[in-house]
Amino acid sequence: MTPPALAFGSQGVGTTSAAQTVTLKNTSTTKTLTITSIAVSGEFPKTTTCGSSLAPGATCTVSVSFSPTTVGSIEGAITLVDNASTGTQVVNLTGKSLAPVTFTPSSLTFPSTAVGKKSAAMKVTLTNSPTALTMGAVTTSGDYTITANTCTGTIAASKTCSISITFAPTVTGSIPGTLTVNDSASGNPQVVALTGTATGTVTNPVSFTPPSLSFSTQVTGTTSASRALTLTNNGTSPLTIATVSASGDYGETDNCAGKSIPGSGGTCTIKVTFAPTAVSEQY
Repeated sequence: MTPPALAFGSQGVGTTSAAQTVTLKNTSTTKTLTITSIAVSGEFPKTTTCGSSLAPGATCTVSVSFSPTTVGSIEGAITLVDNASTGTQVVNLTGKSLAPVTFTPSSLTFPSTAVGKKSAAMKVTLTNSPTALTMGAVTTSGDYTITANTCTGTIAASKTCSISITFAPTVTGSIPGTLTVNDSASGNPQVVALTGTATGTVTNPVSFTPPSLSFSTQVTGTTSASRALTLTNNGTSPLTIATVSASGDYGETDNCAGKSIPGSGGTCTIKVTFAPTAVSEQY
């Protein structure tokens, strides 16, 4: 039987490798080979083209895969019993199985975020198998950035670690990305899909209502009645206003300067007057 041994690479628990093949040849030119049995031990499923006999000079094959159910180094053998002079032929089988890890959630979808802005961080948790895990590089693609990562060094058996990611789009539309985790587990590298939608406009954190003021004709040397502007903080954080001033023949009073305006809709008021000093149209 050739080859005399089969070595499988690392394989994840619960997965099956590609098959490798052993060829059995009847080297006799006159006698038929009677095959009594073909057995495979260990975690190596088989298929075979060999029947109960093999004509002189003919060949048949035994194909074996590696399908581990436990973690560690796995050994097995193909044992062929026939009427050849040796009686029994053995092909040794070896493979190494790796434990899987899981990610929760298995993918991340970020809320719509304006171009030029950054989302709140979202977290992926890695749960290790019952075998210690050696971590490698952890990277992202697209408009996604890792802001915190405890998945470094060695993760103890059955323990967890986490990776936090933000979305900061640079163009509009749906933006795909990936979180790629390199480690010693099966399926290395593991990939977590990232998706987010970027909107085309950046929401102004401050708005004024109305957006402009237009005064009626005013006699030189007199002052108009005041007209009010409402300043609204559209951002999520408090807004600190240092000073407020008016230019030209306009004056103002307000309750904004030196104040901290709460986020998410906090307001203050600016009252503007018009006191022309010369005959002209003022802007």
